[in-house]
Amino acid sequence: MTSLLEQCRAVSHSDACLTWVSDEFLLQEQIAPWSEIPLWIPEAMRELKGFMFLDCRKALTAGLQLRPVGQTIQDVLSWYKTHRPQENLKAGLDFDKERHLLDEWHEIQK
Repeated sequence: MTSLLEQCRAVSHSDACLTWVSDEFLLQEQIAPWSEIPLWIPEAMRELKGFMFLDCRKALTAGLQLRPVGQTIQDVLSWYKTHRPQENLKAGLDFDKERHLLDEWHEIQK
C-alpha cells in the first residue's frame, strides 16, 4: 500500500502527507471499509481474508501483459481530468471528515 500511495503522490505531483492509522481507530470512528477508504479491509473482517488475492497465472499464460502501476495511475488521472473534472469522487472520505479523523488521531498520539 505504501508503494502504491507513494506512486500516486509522485505521478500526481501531490504534496500529500501520508498518515498511517490503526484499523481499530478507524473502526471505532465508524469508517466504512472499502468505500470510505478504498482498498482498506480491516484484519478483523476475517470473512474477507484473501478478498484481493487471486491466482492470475492462467491469464498471464494466455498473454496478459501488466503495465507499470505508475502508467495506470497517470492514465486514470488523465481520464478523470478530461472526462470528470467537475464531478465529486464517489469513494473516499470527504475532506471535513478526513480532517477531523486526522486531528483526532494526532491528538491520541500525543
